[in-house]
Amino acid sequence: TVSFWWENTMFLAGAHEDVWVQYKRGSRGGKRDFDLNDDFARWLDDPGASYTHPTKPDLHLSDIFVFPNLKEFQIKGKSEFVYGALIEGRDILKTLGGKRRIVLFGRQQAGKTALSKVLFQDFYNKGLTPVLISGDDIADAHLDLAKFEDLIEVRFQKQYRNPLLPHFQQLDRDKTVLMVDDLDHARLNAKGR
Repeated sequence: TVSFWWENTMFLAGAHEDVWVQYKRGSRGGKRDFDLNDDFARWLDDPGASYTHPTKPDLHLSDIFVFPNLKEFQIKGKSEFVYGALIEGRDILKTLGGKRRIVLFGRQQAGKTALSKVLFQDFYNKGLTPVLISGDDIADAHLDLAKFEDLIEVRFQKQYRNPLLPHFQQLDRDKTVLMVDDLDHARLNAKGR
């Protein structure tokens, strides 16, 4: 195989290096500020259960995930929910990507964690820096903003391979995404909830 490249005013031929670059959907290419930790990246693509397929021995979440339909709602007053439009699965990334704050809730085993994993990967592939926190890690002490920021930084350092904390702390808020999974597991008092 021969490769061509442009030099000054003409194309030149040369030996071809057989270097395959994996295409990653949604990736903008280029160097990232922060790379995902290998173990965390594997967890993000783990479906959370064992599935088998006759032609693919190792199924990943990205192989089997189907976006669910969601129902949009707004909160009026302190506890009144006003339901809005249906968000079809194919429109979820576009619809949620334009929102500043989102709360997803559903029954147990409805796929909220799987959806969180897929959203995390989508945000990451768009050049943002998402950080995923489990509600199990949140306690009354985290009502103090400084302690909550410490929790975010600890999770950031576990999820990324090159955790340059000062660089992360100085990122524009529009470049970071905070995600909390299983918020109902948070050990908060009545005031905190």
